Amino acid sequence: MNIKKAKIICYGVRENEREYFNKLNKPYGYELVFVDSFKIDENNLKLAKGCDAIMVRENVFLKEEHLKVLKEMGVKYLLTRTAGFDHINIKAAQELGFYSLQRVPVYSPNAIAELSVALGMTLLRKVQYTADRAKDGDYTITDIMLSKEVRKSVVGILGTGKIGYVTAELYKGLGAKIIGYDPYPNENYKNLIEYVSLDKLLKESDIISVHCPLMDSTKHIISKANLDKVKDDVVIINAGRGALTDTKDMITFLKANPKATYGTDVIEGEEELFFKKYDKNNIPSILKEVGNLYPRFLVTPHVGAVTFEALKNTIEVSFENLNNALSGKELVNNLFK
Repeated sequence: MNIKKAKIICYGVRENEREYFNKLNKPYGYELVFVDSFKIDENNLKLAKGCDAIMVRENVFLKEEHLKVLKEMGVKYLLTRTAGFDHINIKAAQELGFYSLQRVPVYSPNAIAELSVALGMTLLRKVQYTADRAKDGDYTITDIMLSKEVRKSVVGILGTGKIGYVTAELYKGLGAKIIGYDPYPNENYKNLIEYVSLDKLLKESDIISVHCPLMDSTKHIISKANLDKVKDDVVIINAGRGALTDTKDMITFLKANPKATYGTDVIEGEEELFFKKYDKNNIPSILKEVGNLYPRFLVTPHVGAVTFEALKNTIEVSFENLNNALSGKELVNNLFK
């Protein structure tokens, strides 16, 4: 196949991202088809006819029924511009005979780490609460505003991959004590992170920053059983995957512990909840419950990777992944075993 003639349909591409796709495509000359929708449906799936590859992002779910149609239409290569891959049915993709399914294993870990720390510091210092009062004309000081300093705090990093490590570095730079839990401790990180048991991390941390991959063993790692072990004024941050936290358990926990706070860039089932603007009378019930706990329950709509650097990384690596597949090179980012 002539690489210059390869055609890619790219789902979940926002209008302001297209210029980056086009600019970074110049060395490759792919024919690009953009779909702004984050949800693959019967209508926009038809647009993949005649395409050689499909590129998706987080929250664009490639289910078995989608993959079957794509295979019938002649799509050969699957690309996801994400490190995580729980939004794709990998088993079905491999069984259907797609040539490859490639991901972007690393892209600007700073992007997600910086948001994690920003959320953590916002909640630790009650910034949202205080700023909202000032916006409404109330410039008085309340007991709620009295807070710890991060340099006197213990930060627990739950999952010490690249993002967890950068998060630890940022907090360490602010003077915090860093502890971490990972079933596979990284020897190279021990100069920064003191590895402890999960129970010890839960009990001792003032801030818990969650950076595990989503697997059967980590699903709902933040749920009642573990929330029962944390401090009553803990700050918990999740900028990984929504299903790492049981949202209903978190709501119950925050209601019972008025000093505790939670900040998240993700939420379980977000593919049906995020990336749309609701009428005030039509907000999903789970988001209403979350909203009722504001500003102790802060939500950002999966914007961790919404930085110039992360956008560039994910597009560049995805284009190169396809180039490697078309050129018969080693596919180091292939998810097929």
